[in-house]
Amino acid sequence: MAIAALALAAASASGAECPNGVAGSCWVVDGGTARGSSSASAYGRSVHCSARCRLAGGAVIVLRDDGTYSQPPNTTAYECPTGVTIDVPDEEGSIVEKRGKLILEPADLTPLDAFLDACTGRDVVIRRYRTTLRIAADGATLSGVAKARTLTPGAVPITSRAVQRFTATRVVPAPSALASPPSRRARELPACAADLKLRCVTD
Repeated sequence: MAIAALALAAASASGAECPNGVAGSCWVVDGGTARGSSSASAYGRSVHCSARCRLAGGAVIVLRDDGTYSQPPNTTAYECPTGVTIDVPDEEGSIVEKRGKLILEPADLTPLDAFLDACTGRDVVIRRYRTTLRIAADGATLSGVAKARTLTPGAVPITSRAVQRFTATRVVPAPSALASPPSRRARELPACAADLKLRCVTD
């Protein structure tokens, strides 16, 4: 179920467009890397699965002047490991500035929970999800880290974690001319996708 934890990161990498006339700034993600892990224990045995992958660019983050943010709906739906294709929900929430960083937390996790449930075919509960941004001194680029922790309840509960690291460029005025190429480290990783193979170790 590590792919469930990575689904939020992979889905958010789909293409979107900056809204017109936004009172604030709009950023387009250049790309990045993601890693996810899941663990479960039962009957004296435990299993731990993990995966790392390369994130495509194109996701949009809007930072509004009123202290809120949003990630507009993606223009393409996400194909889940179960074979179904569903729309990725809009993410909205508040921005908290702390020690030179911007912390983004969704106002309502219900749509994201429903997305994971439908995508994995199981009940997945988001226990924690937040994104931390640091804007560069030039005001034109930023780096971000998104962290998610989920729980899949059941006879054998599964705990999953995902960490997404990315860079983004401020849109002034067109994102296509400003996007940076992925790093060498990112290029060496497989792309984040529904058929991503996991590495599992059993104790």
